[in-house]
Amino acid sequence: MSDPSNSVPIRPASTVVMLRKARVPPSPGPLETDARDEPFEVFMVRRSFRSEFVGGAYVFPGGAVDSSDSDLSAFFLGLSDEDASARLALDHGGLRWYAAAARELFEEAGVLLAAHANSAPIDPSSDPGLASQLVEWRRRLNAKEATFADVLEALGVFLDINQLHFFSHWVTPPGQPRRYDTRFFLCEMPAAQKPLHDGVETTDSLWITPRDALQAATEGRMTIIFPTLKNLELLASRGGIKQTIAWAKQHTPRVVKPRVAMEEGFVRILIPGDPGYEDAEEVN
Repeated sequence: MSDPSNSVPIRPASTVVMLRKARVPPSPGPLETDARDEPFEVFMVRRSFRSEFVGGAYVFPGGAVDSSDSDLSAFFLGLSDEDASARLALDHGGLRWYAAAARELFEEAGVLLAAHANSAPIDPSSDPGLASQLVEWRRRLNAKEATFADVLEALGVFLDINQLHFFSHWVTPPGQPRRYDTRFFLCEMPAAQKPLHDGVETTDSLWITPRDALQAATEGRMTIIFPTLKNLELLASRGGIKQTIAWAKQHTPRVVKPRVAMEEGFVRILIPGDPGYEDAEEVN
């Protein structure tokens, strides 16, 4: 008999971690490093408690790759599918993950990684008309009254996805009701835009240092799922924004497939590099 846990399809997905310079000095803690000359915060959104998937948890903006994400070839600046696929260790189709990352960031945070044809970034802070258009097009996109291609075409802009830097790759293990092949991207917060949760799928948002988010999770003040926690740990161990972006550009992520081990009657989730990972069973 086949294992029904393995019948759950694995959906491609993209998640975006936006960085900005910390507004206040980070609190002291065990994860502090000596290279924090430019400490940064990450943008997180809280999923609605009504959500069927990790309701109430704080996550980074992201979601599944949609079929429409394959139809945006006319809207990319400076990145071919061949180059995108090479960055993601894929034979082809890499641009879909980048398109999904940009779309989800706009849907869930209201930030559009876009530029004009001359590569000048969009600047809604100096153009009230554009600012109001972004709000309306985001509403229409989330209401499924428009596609992402409709948004880009109407605004006359192109996706500047060279701002996205692939740094982490997780695959949901068997046994889960939903399974994702998720690639995580870093990007620096565009200076002229202000992120905000959508008020429907996400009901709160905040900027927080990775270390403070980890502390809040430890103290029970924030619900954060395991992959998000591990990526926060990864980012907390880095230097400032410039160093972190430079690291992501050179970093080649390996696929993380969690496994489970029993130790003295307790379940322990392991990832590659943890002691005992090779001997542990895959979650099922």
